[in-house]
Amino acid sequence: MVSISNSIKRVVTIFILRPNKLPRPKPDHGHESISKSLSKNEFQVGVFRRCATMPTFPNHWAGISGSIEEEDASPLDAALRELREETNVGELFEEYFLREKEHASGAVSGDGNGRCVGDNVNGMIRSHIKAGLHVDVISKGSRGAFGGRTIRVYPFALTLPDAEMRHHVSQNLWSEIVMRGTEHDEMKFLTLDEFFDLNPCVPDLKLAFHHATSGAYLDVS
Repeated sequence: MVSISNSIKRVVTIFILRPNKLPRPKPDHGHESISKSLSKNEFQVGVFRRCATMPTFPNHWAGISGSIEEEDASPLDAALRELREETNVGELFEEYFLREKEHASGAVSGDGNGRCVGDNVNGMIRSHIKAGLHVDVISKGSRGAFGGRTIRVYPFALTLPDAEMRHHVSQNLWSEIVMRGTEHDEMKFLTLDEFFDLNPCVPDLKLAFHHATSGAYLDVS
């Protein structure tokens, strides 16, 4: 169980990083700017616009996000639950896992046993998700949301495996991500430059991304 303080509202936000299929510049080890360009072109980040009816930050762009509930064993468990509730990413990972198994052995480990497959898929998702240092949004930055409490954001980056590198997996697999639930009304995947210029966003969205990706893509200094 996650202990919840009355003075702090604990939430998770998950950034989905999808391999970018746009042409990339050729590496030039003698030029740092080219190296940084390669890094920034490596992925697109998924963003979701919160519905106009949302009680907090309506019409603002965010990652997949939600409160950490008392039944959540950890922020990671809350993040995985939110992914299941708000997207079909789990089902796409299951398809990816099954095709990997079929290609490797000609038979699916746990075929006919949904629990076995599910456990393996959960393990695969956990191996592709990374937690970053939490971000505290103080009452001034939170614009009075959640009764003016500090919002403690636990950020995560889910890096989707590059299906194109495996010819037995559909190259368009990750283009089939869809939204679920009633919290968002639009989803799009942006280059890092587009993401950095995105507005309006929930408070400290880019800082949370910076933490989730260990500062590999954005300079927020």
